[in-house]
Amino acid sequence: MRQDERRLLKELYEDYSVPLKRFAASIGVHYDDIEDIVHDTIMGYYYRYPMDWDAKLKTTILIKILYSRWRDCYRKNSRCVTSIDAQDEEFLFMTKLLGADTLTYIMDNEMYREIWKLVEGMKKDWRDVILLRVIQELSTEETCEILNIPGTVCRTRLSRARKELRKRILEAGLIDDGYFKR
Repeated sequence: MRQDERRLLKELYEDYSVPLKRFAASIGVHYDDIEDIVHDTIMGYYYRYPMDWDAKLKTTILIKILYSRWRDCYRKNSRCVTSIDAQDEEFLFMTKLLGADTLTYIMDNEMYREIWKLVEGMKKDWRDVILLRVIQELSTEETCEILNIPGTVCRTRLSRARKELRKRILEAGLIDDGYFKR
C-alpha cells in the first residue's frame, strides 16, 4: 500500500470510526460485533468508492454499507440466509448493470474486473450516478439529494452512462454486439 493510500485510509478511520460505532450501537449491533462491522464497512468503502467524495456522500454510503453488513450478520446468526460470497456479489452487480441475461457472459472474475475498470474510467458525474443508482440501489430522489442535482439530470446521466458503458464494453470486445440487441 502506497503512503498516500495509507494516509487516506487512516483519515477515513479517524473521521468515521466513532460515528459509525455509535450508529451501529443505535441500530442494535451486538457489542462484540461492532468493531468488526465498522472495520468491514470502512474497508468496503475504501476499496469500492472514491476517496474524494464530500463528507455527506461518504457518510451516506458508509451508513448504507454498515447497515447492509449488520443485516447480513443478523440473517446469518438467525440462520435465515447465508451471506453472499464474492462471486455472487459480482454476478449481482453485473446483472443489475447489464440486465438479467448476464449469467451466460460472466463466467469468471476477469470479465468483472475489466468491466469495473471501464466504470471507473468514466466521467465522474456518470460514475457517481451508476454507483448510487445501480450498485447501491438508491432511489432517484436519494441520488439527487446526495449529488445535489434535479431528477431529470440524474436520469439523463444514468442513461448516458449506460450507453457509454455499453459502447466501451463492445469496443473492449468483452461482450458481442448481439447480446445488446436482445
